[in-house]
Amino acid sequence: MPDNPIPYARQYEMGPPPRPLSISVLAIIGIILAAITLLGGVCGLLSQLSGSAADPFSQAMQQSAILKMWTVAGSVVGMLLAIVLLVGAIGALVLRPWARRALVFYAAAEILLQAVGLVIFLTVTLPLLRPLMESTDSAARFGGAGIAIAAPLGTILWMIYPIFVLIFMRKPPVKLAFGEVG
Repeated sequence: MPDNPIPYARQYEMGPPPRPLSISVLAIIGIILAAITLLGGVCGLLSQLSGSAADPFSQAMQQSAILKMWTVAGSVVGMLLAIVLLVGAIGALVLRPWARRALVFYAAAEILLQAVGLVIFLTVTLPLLRPLMESTDSAARFGGAGIAIAAPLGTILWMIYPIFVLIFMRKPPVKLAFGEVG
């Protein structure tokens, strides 16, 4: 005789399916990245809007309408995406079906935002850095070269998390954990 005479009751004895470790890791990292992005975005946006920077590069940025517009627009869109990431990551911890879709949307939009930012960096920002990198002032040269190296490298590194989100959130066991079939 079976332990439980009602066969369908067995699923309730076992509890909900376990959350895959990849979901937990991505959700926790997502919460941390969203918090950092929101805090940094607010500080950076306030700094940009105040226009009180004294270094030569910031002054050159203030004179470029395209770069100033992109900096503000990119910051606002980045903070909105950070909110989507935060909500999606919290929802992923409790396996809400909408959370997986929110994280996939965040990842695709973040990769697109970073790609646009890289193009703007290469076409608008880098020409502004050339006078600094050719300056006789060693601090200006070092600063210009540092930005020229760090910005694209930072963009590439920042895209690692969204790429992992896209990879893992499309795996069948993860979809199943969120209650999606197929």
